Amino acid sequence: MESAPILLQTRPIDLETYHLFDLGATDIDADGALDVYTVNHSARQSFLPGDGAGSFGANALVSWGLNQSAMFPGLEDAADGPAFTRPGLYIFWRSSRLVFHAHQLAAGGPIDGEAAFFTPVQVQHDPGFQVDQQRMAVTAESEGVRLRFSAAGDGEMIVTPQPFPRVGAPISLTLGAGVPLEQVSIGALAVSPPERTFTLMLQDRHGLVWNDFDEDGRRDLFIAGGAVRGLSGALKMATRPYELFYHQDDGFRRVATPPLGFEKGACPARQTGLVDFDGDGLLDVYVVCIRDAPNQLYRRLPSGGFANVAREAGLDIPEGGFFAWLDAENDGDMDMLWAGESGLRLYANQRGAFTAHPLPGPAVRAQKIALGDFDGDGDGDAFIASPQGNALYRNDDGDFAYVEPEALGLPAKALTANWLDFDNDGLLDLHTLPRGLYLQGKDHRFRRAQMQDDGLAADADAKAARAIWFDADNDGFRDVIATTAQQDKRWRANYGRNPGNRNHWLEVILHGPPGNRPAIGARVSIAAGGAQTASVGWAEGSHYGMGQYRLYFGLGPEPRVDSLTVAWPDGSQTRLADVAADQVLELSWRK
Repeated sequence: MESAPILLQTRPIDLETYHLFDLGATDIDADGALDVYTVNHSARQSFLPGDGAGSFGANALVSWGLNQSAMFPGLEDAADGPAFTRPGLYIFWRSSRLVFHAHQLAAGGPIDGEAAFFTPVQVQHDPGFQVDQQRMAVTAESEGVRLRFSAAGDGEMIVTPQPFPRVGAPISLTLGAGVPLEQVSIGALAVSPPERTFTLMLQDRHGLVWNDFDEDGRRDLFIAGGAVRGLSGALKMATRPYELFYHQDDGFRRVATPPLGFEKGACPARQTGLVDFDGDGLLDVYVVCIRDAPNQLYRRLPSGGFANVAREAGLDIPEGGFFAWLDAENDGDMDMLWAGESGLRLYANQRGAFTAHPLPGPAVRAQKIALGDFDGDGDGDAFIASPQGNALYRNDDGDFAYVEPEALGLPAKALTANWLDFDNDGLLDLHTLPRGLYLQGKDHRFRRAQMQDDGLAADADAKAARAIWFDADNDGFRDVIATTAQQDKRWRANYGRNPGNRNHWLEVILHGPPGNRPAIGARVSIAAGGAQTASVGWAEGSHYGMGQYRLYFGLGPEPRVDSLTVAWPDGSQTRLADVAADQVLELSWRK
């Protein structure tokens, strides 16, 4: 007899889903409520502050100062355009095309100017625009276009950089000498340019990492960007820096990264994460590059700067893929699982030097590595989600054995996956898209749960998927935001509230020492009717970033935890006995 369907309480969420690339949760403003963010390449992102009761505030992209263009907030690409509230020329990105919109210019006279594009373009324009195109050399191998235009009356000129879609390369604009600047509006917020010549440029954001880089007690943001759709080499933009924002009282302040040692070079960055790889107590930054560019490992220096030591450490991997950090054999060193184009490998850490060990099993192109101790033996196991074929690896003291997922009742293919204890019975379950939720039994086998048709389960036509599970309302049960994409750039998003049950729970937030405030690498073990282990970072749901550092434990009928042990990254331990259930427990490292 089949069980009744799982009924998640779904509701809309005001998420920017146009050209979505990644999705994550973190406590940005340190108020004890998890917030939600998206990454959307060069399109408009979401930064939604959570209220701790399951609802989210308005998008804080601009109010927090996290917009991609410092000069023109609201410049990001979007599926729509600004409101035309006054006569003038509006310039904005719409559906990956740069739009010049003339609005009621008949009375005020024409607006003329020149725009230099560093790529080939296609131009369409209404009769209200006069346009002259000239080829422009960019490098010996490439050329762009210089457009001279004059706009009058009403109408649009639509410029499509080629090959489509290509958004983010710098576009230099110069307005005619007689053009009033207040009659020109840039981006969704209609900001007038401060001077007659200016540049429009977006960042092509990918990996977002949240950490207190300046040691002031607030969570900062590091962003690793891509290659602007492959243009960085042609435009000699390879030195375009990564982005760093320091958290201030009223938002974030952009910081120049080259002086800190972040040298992007020719890296079209993708996934980014934190780790203390050398055990010095300072968090380092790892960046995945693609297109044969070697990965980067930025070691934090005692001076506060960073140096790329990937080659010396043996982690300058020249292929695309996904990584996950874990202490595979619980020896105090952080190792790295790598799912790359040539298969899965464990990079074993010996005092900051890594040795690659190929793992058995099929070579698949991974979409996500999900970590969790599903068999309860105290070390991290790995589920590799791939549309070519999933892989499950059971870890036994650093020895990873391949298990065919279907042998345990898990799906053969997936676009994304997350371990979580959905029902808080003390056993990790697995959620995948497009297949849905798989509940674990006491025999460590799984059965697929029935779920209502709410976009959180079957979506057979999805081409890509992201999902994050986090406790949005602080009730001890993890909620979900699931997003899926079809052929176009528009994603579908659904927010599901977990109604919970009578099972007990415990959530743990660790505050680490200076240099490692989120306590990356710390491991928490509990005994409550059974043994469970989790490590900071294992609950991360995003594909390309890092920020969810909360640990989750389902306790079943147990109203208390008999014992709790924190193994801090420096080797020290904190032990507690007889801990009350049904609370968010915060613990701080003590010297």
